[in-house]
Amino acid sequence: MKTSLIILILFFFIMSTCLSQVTTTPVSIGIGPGTVASVPFHINTSGEAARFQGTSPYVSLYDGILMNGYIQAINNTFEIGSKNNYDINFYTGDTPRMNINGTSGVVTVNQQLIAQSGIKLTGPLQAANDLTGSPGMVLVSKGNATPAWEERGIGFAAYMSNTKLMNSGTAYVIDGLTEHFDDGFNFNPTTGEFTVPITGLYQFNVNPLFLFNTNLSNAQVIVGLYNHGTLMYQYYHFVGFSAVSYTSTTSMFTTKLTAGDVITFKVTQNTGYDQTLLNFSSTITISGYKIF
Repeated sequence: MKTSLIILILFFFIMSTCLSQVTTTPVSIGIGPGTVASVPFHINTSGEAARFQGTSPYVSLYDGILMNGYIQAINNTFEIGSKNNYDINFYTGDTPRMNINGTSGVVTVNQQLIAQSGIKLTGPLQAANDLTGSPGMVLVSKGNATPAWEERGIGFAAYMSNTKLMNSGTAYVIDGLTEHFDDGFNFNPTTGEFTVPITGLYQFNVNPLFLFNTNLSNAQVIVGLYNHGTLMYQYYHFVGFSAVSYTSTTSMFTTKLTAGDVITFKVTQNTGYDQTLLNFSSTITISGYKIF
């Protein structure tokens, strides 16, 4: 009888102690001291506050009747997921930091991303507007602007396809050429036009080869660089010889150009006689490339 009384006293003591840590109202449950009745389920304790145990346990989150998301442990994987194509957003200090689009899966990082162990790409590298660039192009920084794809190599070299008879005092476009190469495909050998693909610093070399068929002294050759038909720069060369002679002049132009500029070259001979501009495949008449 005494033993039964002791057990009964212990039972009531344990129950009263436990119940004193649980507070219930019609709309809330509080576990632990100082819980807030306006919070539907409030646990106030130190250490592990709750445990969900079983085979692939998960907690689901609903908005009305629709399941928006869940957290779940599956084997050795911990999942945070959304349902019904809802986005997943990550915030710190009430500020959005990262978004995962629920439909496309595209990840948008709103702040700087630091990858201390490097970045491994298994798909195409893309710039703004999902542009991937052509094979061999490089993604170039534009300062505070959006990076853009640029040709890795921009340059060309071409020679005269046919001879050209030139009247004295007349400026002739150097056209009708044959290309040795054209990296970036920006030079038109038929018209002799180079269309600038990217703003930058460019260098051009113009080396017309003449057959002067008259004895001359201090003859003048002018080579000019034109942008959209307007003269930008020109070189004056003075040549002299006492017999029929092959003569070439070299003009090097270094200039800053803007994307969309159209560059042509003209040559003028002031000898007082008709002269011949020659064609030799071993001689480069025009060449050019982007420096940076």
